[in-house]
Amino acid sequence: METEFAVRVYFADDMGGSFEDFEELPVAHPCVIVIHHNHLDARDAAKDLIAAIRQRLDDLGAKAARHEIEAAGFADSETNDVNALHVLVCDGVHGASLDRAIYRSVEARDRAWILPVMKHDQSHRVTELLDKELQKRNIAFWEDKVEELALVVLARAGVTCLDRRVFVSYRRSETSALADQLFDQLSRRNFQVFLDRVSVEPGVDFQAVLFEHLADKSMVVLLNSKEFPESRWTMAELEFARQRRLNVLILQLPDADKNLGGSASEVIHVRSAQTESVSIPGVTKPQVQLKQDALEAIADRIVGEHDLMLVGRIRNIRECVIAAARRRSEVTYTASKYDSSITLTVSPDRRTSRQYVIYPTGYPPWVAELFDASIRTHSSDTSRIIIGHTASLLPLRTKQLEWLVDGRNVGYHDICSVDALFDKLVAG
Repeated sequence: METEFAVRVYFADDMGGSFEDFEELPVAHPCVIVIHHNHLDARDAAKDLIAAIRQRLDDLGAKAARHEIEAAGFADSETNDVNALHVLVCDGVHGASLDRAIYRSVEARDRAWILPVMKHDQSHRVTELLDKELQKRNIAFWEDKVEELALVVLARAGVTCLDRRVFVSYRRSETSALADQLFDQLSRRNFQVFLDRVSVEPGVDFQAVLFEHLADKSMVVLLNSKEFPESRWTMAELEFARQRRLNVLILQLPDADKNLGGSASEVIHVRSAQTESVSIPGVTKPQVQLKQDALEAIADRIVGEHDLMLVGRIRNIRECVIAAARRRSEVTYTASKYDSSITLTVSPDRRTSRQYVIYPTGYPPWVAELFDASIRTHSSDTSRIIIGHTASLLPLRTKQLEWLVDGRNVGYHDICSVDALFDKLVAG
C-alpha cells in the first residue's frame, strides 16, 4: 500500500504531539520528519523550526493534506522505502538524549537518521551535553535563529538534495576575483562548484566538458559583467542552459550594459556600494569583488534558491513525461501524489500491455539513482526508467551508464527526447 503523504512533519511533545501531512511534492521517497526537544526551554525553538519547515515546504509547492492532527504517540512507517529523520533541538544548557527505541530503530533501517541541532555559540559543549549516541551523529548549528536550519533538515531528510552542485559562468578577464570568492564561499557551504580553470584537465575537449558539467549541475550562476555578452564561451553556456531548461541565477554587476533575459526572480542586482576594487596579479585592469556582508547575503540567496530550483526542475521533467503520455492513446498513466514516480501502462493492442515506472531526476543518473530505482517496491517484471538530462554526457560516461544498466530492470533516457522514448515503449 502506498504511503499517503510525501512529507510528514511530527512534533514529538511530552503532551502527546501532533503532525501535519504534505503531498504533491516530487520527492524520491516519502519522508517523516520528527522534531524532538531536549528540555522545556527548547520547546519554542522546536516550534519555530517546524514553522520554518512548513514555510519551506509551501515554497517548494507542497500541499498541506492535514493540519495539526493530534497523535498519542509516534511510530514511523515500518517500510524502508520511507525516509525518517529525528531532529533533536537542544537548548545548549541541559543534557540531551533520545529514547533508546529510536536509536534501535535508526540502526535497523537504511533510511533513518538522527540530527541534533543547537546554537553555534554552544558548540564547545557538545561532548558535555550530548549523550554518546548523539555525539556519533552529524550535528547542525544555527547562528542567530533556529529557522536557519529548515533547509538543512529538509535536505537531510531527502526532501531536497544534499548533493549541491553549481556552475559559475564568468569572464575571466573581468570577474575572476568574484568567481573565486563564490567558489570559496559556496564550497564552505558544501557545494560542488565548477570553475573552468580549476576543474578542467588540460588536453580534453573543452566545450564538451563544459556542456557535460552544465547538464550535471543543479544551478548555473552567471556573473553578468560589461563584456560577458562578448564572449562566445559564456554566451554558449547561457544558450545551453536555456535550451536545456537548466536553473539560472544572474548576478547583474553594476557595469553590465546588457540584460541577459529571464524572469525578474532570476536576477540579483549588485549595487556599486556592495562592491570593492581589487588588483589581480598578472591582470592589468582592477577587478570588482563583493564586500563580505554582500558576499554572505548572495551566498545565502544561492543556497535558498538552489533547493527550490532543483525541486522545480524535477517537477518540470515530471510534467513533460505526463504531457507526452497524454499525447499517446496507447498509454495510460498514474502520477503518484506522494513521490515523484509515474506509472505507465502501455497497451499497443487489446491483447497485450506492459508496465513501466518513470523516475524523474534533477541530475543525470548515476549509481545511486540506478540502484535506488532498481530496488523500489514494484513487481519484478516492471521496468524502471530514470529520466533526466543525459544527452550531453561524454562518451565514456555514457558507456559506463550502459554497463551499469546492462541486464538489469532499470534504464535511463534523456528528457529532451521523451517522445522518442514513448515510441520505443509502444513498439515494445
